[in-house]
Amino acid sequence: MADDEYESLAPTHKLWVHLSAGALAGMTEHCVMFPFDSVKTRLQSLCPCPEAKCPTPVHGIASIIRREGWLRPLRGVNAVAAGSIPAHALYFTVYEKMKAFLTGNTTGHANTIAYGVSGALATIIHDAVMNPAEVVKQRMQMMYSPYGGSLECVRCVYKREGVQAFYRSYSTQLLMNVPFQTVHFMTYEFWQHQLNPEHKYDPRSHLISGALAGGLAAAVTTPLDCVKTVLNTQQTPEVLPDRTVLLKATNSYQGIKDTVTSIYRCRGLSGFFSGVQARVMYQMPATALSWSLCFRSKPVSLPLFPECHRPITGITTRISTMGSTQSTPAPVAPVADFKNATEIDAQKLNAVRKTMSNLGGDGSIPSECPSKGGAQMYVSECPSAGAQACPINKEEFNTQNNMPAPNQRPAPDQPFLLPTAREKSTIPKAGTQDTWEYPSAQMFWNAMLRKGWRWQEDQLSEADMDNIIKIHNANNEEAWQEVLKWENLLHPECDCPKLKSFKGDAKNYSPRARFRSWLGYQLPFDRHDWIVDRCGQREVRYVIDYYDGGAVDHKTKLFTHLDVRPAMTDWSNIWDRMVVACPFHPLSSKLSVVVVYSFNLDRVPFVNIITYLVDSVFLFLHSSNFGLQLPHIGLCKTVLFNRKFHVQKEQMSLLLRKLLHGAALRSPSAKVFKTIVSPNSGFTVTKRWLGEALGEGQSRSSRKVVGYWLLGCAGMVYGAVALGGVTRLTESGLSMVNWDLFRTMKPPLSQKDWEQEFERYKQYPEYKFKSSGEEMTLSEFKFIWSMEYTHRMWGRAIGLAFLIPCAYFWARGRFTGAMKKRMVVAGSLLISQGLIGWWMVKSGLDPSKNSNADIPRVSQYRLATHLSLAFVLYTIFLWTGLSNVLKPHDHSKVLKIGKLRGLAHGSKTLIFLTAVMGAFVAGLDAGLVYNSWPKYADRWVPEHLLVLDPKWKNFFENQTTVQFLHRNLAYLTLFSISATWLVGRRMQLSRRARIALHGLMFMGYTQAVLGISTLVHFVPVWLAALHQSGSMALISFAFWLTNELRRVPK
Repeated sequence: MADDEYESLAPTHKLWVHLSAGALAGMTEHCVMFPFDSVKTRLQSLCPCPEAKCPTPVHGIASIIRREGWLRPLRGVNAVAAGSIPAHALYFTVYEKMKAFLTGNTTGHANTIAYGVSGALATIIHDAVMNPAEVVKQRMQMMYSPYGGSLECVRCVYKREGVQAFYRSYSTQLLMNVPFQTVHFMTYEFWQHQLNPEHKYDPRSHLISGALAGGLAAAVTTPLDCVKTVLNTQQTPEVLPDRTVLLKATNSYQGIKDTVTSIYRCRGLSGFFSGVQARVMYQMPATALSWSLCFRSKPVSLPLFPECHRPITGITTRISTMGSTQSTPAPVAPVADFKNATEIDAQKLNAVRKTMSNLGGDGSIPSECPSKGGAQMYVSECPSAGAQACPINKEEFNTQNNMPAPNQRPAPDQPFLLPTAREKSTIPKAGTQDTWEYPSAQMFWNAMLRKGWRWQEDQLSEADMDNIIKIHNANNEEAWQEVLKWENLLHPECDCPKLKSFKGDAKNYSPRARFRSWLGYQLPFDRHDWIVDRCGQREVRYVIDYYDGGAVDHKTKLFTHLDVRPAMTDWSNIWDRMVVACPFHPLSSKLSVVVVYSFNLDRVPFVNIITYLVDSVFLFLHSSNFGLQLPHIGLCKTVLFNRKFHVQKEQMSLLLRKLLHGAALRSPSAKVFKTIVSPNSGFTVTKRWLGEALGEGQSRSSRKVVGYWLLGCAGMVYGAVALGGVTRLTESGLSMVNWDLFRTMKPPLSQKDWEQEFERYKQYPEYKFKSSGEEMTLSEFKFIWSMEYTHRMWGRAIGLAFLIPCAYFWARGRFTGAMKKRMVVAGSLLISQGLIGWWMVKSGLDPSKNSNADIPRVSQYRLATHLSLAFVLYTIFLWTGLSNVLKPHDHSKVLKIGKLRGLAHGSKTLIFLTAVMGAFVAGLDAGLVYNSWPKYADRWVPEHLLVLDPKWKNFFENQTTVQFLHRNLAYLTLFSISATWLVGRRMQLSRRARIALHGLMFMGYTQAVLGISTLVHFVPVWLAALHQSGSMALISFAFWLTNELRRVPK
């Protein structure tokens, strides 16, 4: 990028810029030169390794690749990448903020000690996040590392050594990294000052400075790095009988003293410099790329947010919520354009700026002008009395602006006369057809005197004062434009909001401003409260914080930044703030015109999610306090009204329905507030807040949220059953011969892994059975293995989708007593399904468990149990979800409704029994016995129905009997469904009940056709899968109908 563009960037950026740039830089630093780090770790550990004999680290990498493969030097890179992203995001952010704080937000390079202190503080936070990742990384890098992956390493270390293992080397890490980063940053800033004194964009200077700083710091701190490596690895080699080597975890090194003693005893003084060459070779290019990428990624990211392009030195982050922009005024008539103002001497104006920024003070009036009651004065748009108006009588204040009557008289000892003309603004005045007037230069002078400012001869001229007035007026015009953005986006029904009154209170900092100050940001030097009349419907208070933007911009002559937002004095304003803060809503491309600067929300950096969560926490903590200004970080502008586009009302309505749907706030007073959104004929959106105490009673919308979640879980179970059917039909269920909740989650990635998995499969009977004719190939094995793997992973996904929201809803009191019992049953069934699934697979791996030991297949009893429990789990989710989502209809007055209920429940039971018997058909491959319909070959009753002893086994182990039972149960089920439909079709049922009734009838006959087609076509996979899925759809209609017909408590 051009130098002038780089110089126009902010010397201190928005927080998300530091976070994202630091994360990118950190990940690059750790990953690019990772093979050298692997060599360093092996050299520094006390375990012997062949790399110790290599002359250079490059030879060491070659040795690892030659003996262990190309990927071995990269073992553990995923762990360090996952840890480096948050660690370095915080690292660079804390450094930038502390440097700005310690150097007074300047961009010079003269305070080297401040840079060292900033680097040390950043390192303390960085290491707290990064240390666990370092432990995992270094254990994965060891030569005989027994861990299959990073997650396995984490699990094993935690299980064997506890949490303390991840922080055993934290003190050493700090002892190493604090001097490392201190030397690093001091050296880097020193060379930057030498190579790039003008602070231009110069990639070469970043590369050279970073490389020299990283290399020097790495060399100096190598002894401490050796201690850290030994503490992190904590492993000793043991030679097994088969001459392989196993690394055994030890806890022999409990502290720095023990570790130093062990290194000295084993290797002498030279042991403290083991791997110094690899460490320097790792750090020099890594830190060079880190610094270069960090500074390169900032200007690359900033074009997405044009408001970042203006230099900001007084406040370290740009206020970026809706309504906060630069103070660049729109050319609004009749206000004069301040850009045409007389040239202002920058030094003079900066002196006035500092004076005005400090005028907030304690709001006291100078001793020359006593006042009653300690009345506070403000620099405001409103006219105020001059210094001669002392003492001030608060009873004479104008209630519209809390200011005295206008006074245009010159102050005593005023060096020159000032204009008394007042310009009209474009801000409409409530209750009139007129607009507000801005103060004259004389009135503004008097206001500054009351704030404690005193004129000096070399400070201001008459022309300078005129320009200050124009800047002041332009700022307020821009503030009104920001108010209009809120109003136009969220309340378009009011086409002409007006300003009713306003006041200033410089020292009454909002909690939002105070929260920012706790993070190290500047407090605003002034605050205004504007009362806006929303077309007579209601009055809304807006808060405007004025922040000092640092030195006056030479192009715009501005230094103020505005933060405009509605005050959280009622729930409507709280909702408006929440809508604007949320970056999660999936806006369609058609609605992107209302996104600020038209950037896509999909490109919002991850830090905005963190911001929204932080905002939500503070909203939760303070939502019961009316009138409280909640803290709101607002690091990104989300949805704003863009004046460049004219959004149709239909689009706006759709947008707001998406934004407002399902939102809820919960206050500490155990009140839950729900939002119901519905459009009316005018395409506007109305909001209705419902609050009711949590406990036995639940709001309707709260029940719907739980209901939709349960229906989603039911849908996932439906998918699992369908996927399991395909897995069985493709004979894929026995391809995974191991069962482990975590280890089997990682699929084979390399050809070697696949071959090892295939070799394990070859040890079991199914492979020998399938290869009796033509030998199974690896590609065929990959297909069946992938089918079983997908089925298992889908089951794990169901567990997460149920257990995590269930715990949340339980904790928030969303479940009634009966619901809690159902959730316990559903959770137990869900957990048991995994165990039963493996219990079923084991029966196929062990032929002795089968009724026919010659053919390897799973036990039909266990298969039926697995499928039956899946049906039970599905119906629990379905019934409970429908009960929460659908409002019940009272059918008690319908004639013979009891008879219909009985038939519906009977049909539901028969459907379940038929499906269970279908599981026995599948387990025994009974569908391949008689492939004719309606007869069994040429007989109406097949032979060999009761050939097994004892006789009861025929019903579960005889293929002919099992198919016979399944067929006849299907006939009986179809008869029951037909009877239910014939009885119910003439009744005065509700609309939903009639849909369920007709759906049951249609699906019943469809399922019969699918079953017959599957039978006569010799069970093709696609037809059989449809038939099994059809059974789930059929029982869904049956449960929907019975749910609609249930008795409603009076």
